[in-house]
Amino acid sequence: MAEAYDATEVEDESLASVVDEEKEDVADSLAKIVQDCFTKSKEYRQENEDIWRDAWYAYRGKYPERFERIAELAEKRGIYINLTKRKVQSAKVRINSLLFEDGKIPFNITPTRRPKFVPPEITTQGDPFEQVERASKRMEAKIRDILDQTDYANTLMDVISDMCLYGTGITKSISLKNINYPIYKTVNASPVLKQAEKILESEKIPVVDRVSIWNLFPSPDATNVQDAEWFIQRSFVSARELVNLAEEGAYEIEKVIECIETEEGVHTGTDNSQDPFRYDFSNSSRVKKFQLLEMWGSFAPSDLREFMEVPKDLEKNVDVVVTVLGDKVLRASLNPFEGEMPYKFCYWTKNSDSIWGDGIYYSVRDLQSVANYIFAQIIE
Repeated sequence: MAEAYDATEVEDESLASVVDEEKEDVADSLAKIVQDCFTKSKEYRQENEDIWRDAWYAYRGKYPERFERIAELAEKRGIYINLTKRKVQSAKVRINSLLFEDGKIPFNITPTRRPKFVPPEITTQGDPFEQVERASKRMEAKIRDILDQTDYANTLMDVISDMCLYGTGITKSISLKNINYPIYKTVNASPVLKQAEKILESEKIPVVDRVSIWNLFPSPDATNVQDAEWFIQRSFVSARELVNLAEEGAYEIEKVIECIETEEGVHTGTDNSQDPFRYDFSNSSRVKKFQLLEMWGSFAPSDLREFMEVPKDLEKNVDVVVTVLGDKVLRASLNPFEGEMPYKFCYWTKNSDSIWGDGIYYSVRDLQSVANYIFAQIIE
């Protein structure tokens, strides 16, 4: 068992105090492939990022760093008629009211009239149709419990918000997460009850996550999920979060500690591919400064053998998931979905020539600028 590790101590140390200047740091070959693909995808989607950034500022009633001359007078007078936010909020309310009934996810499980397989225990316990009906109700109740525990409704609302504003909403499924339940202690609790609570304290539950469009990088020229050769999901984490993931078995604890000590994967500076909220803050105030890249795609066996077990006689590409921190590979494993990508996209307006859609801001951006200009002229 790995010893307890205090990540905050490392975060306060300077790079010079932990790195031997004479030691040459050699990048992992697989990590270099992932980083090269990441750079290509960032460069390819810059035009979309400019529109997303303008949409982010418009939704918050702020003028972006770059704006047209028509908005200069309105910006000087401190005027912003926020048409974008009104239209996005109106669309979100309508969609949510159509999708959800009192916050309830609209689905039900109904047994088929001609099942391909019937378990033997059902045919021996009374009417099989009644047994199947009861089983389907229990399954639906179990799924609804999981959706409630994972706050699935609010996740969908956040995805809908992205879809309305930017034009694209993204979810990632299914991942297993450990859910911890509180243990209530009483004076008269029996040892049996305490043992049961300890066993049931945590449980792995399937979760659907919302993925920000700012943090997902598909292969260039992809027009849909099926057309994409690979996806790279970026996330910013703190040293403590890295250690927690390693302690849960996601990565090797020794490798993570080494990366933290050498500040491997620390992201400095800012670039246009980041969420503007993060972009607005200085690097000195960031706690989550380690840039973690998770790539889903297929690789040649020769690229993978150093990092995972691959049959020697295998010649075709292997569908894998590779997690990279800087120039180091933290984990490489087989794609659990048999080559399928875990990402699902929804669109406000789908573009046939791009994997990204157009949102409400894209439709009203000219009207937004003209409205601000007109009101500024009236005040002037």
